[in-house]
Amino acid sequence: GSSHSVYAKYIDAKTIFPSVNSTKKDYKIKGVLTITLARNGEGLVKPGDTVYFTITYSESVTENLELWYNGAKLGDEDGSASTSITFDESDVGENNVSIRFLGNDEFDACVSNNVTINVVKPLETTTSLELSSNEIIPGKNITITPKVVDENNNEVTIGVVKIYDNMYASNDAIATIN
Repeated sequence: GSSHSVYAKYIDAKTIFPSVNSTKKDYKIKGVLTITLARNGEGLVKPGDTVYFTITYSESVTENLELWYNGAKLGDEDGSASTSITFDESDVGENNVSIRFLGNDEFDACVSNNVTINVVKPLETTTSLELSSNEIIPGKNITITPKVVDENNNEVTIGVVKIYDNMYASNDAIATIN
């Protein structure tokens, strides 16, 4: 920012008279700082996951920066272009992350945009197989249909099921179903 001095003078139509009791004030004009916070990547966030963020500053600052999480200060930042948070079980639900700049001689205080992170607790699943025939005859086909349900007995319709045959010593799947 730049400094400016401000003072008053009385100006008459005929003559300029300096104000007798003029008070001189010095004002500093501060620059404007903007901060943008962005999540790196997409997808579900589960307890134990670390989420990385990119931070963009319109001007270089290295102090008076704080990482805020759900309305509370989580830690200090140093002006670097990235940060991260590791989420745990207590974070299940909607979480808001932002960067706050407390201000200094050059720039006024400001707050970045909020980034919302939804942390979800994965549900336990059970997988069962249905066979078109319980009798397996060499050279004849059978149909294997997997069924996956969550701990609330709701059918899970996304994901991949791999089918293994424990007769073979190999850990390779004999079928993959999307």
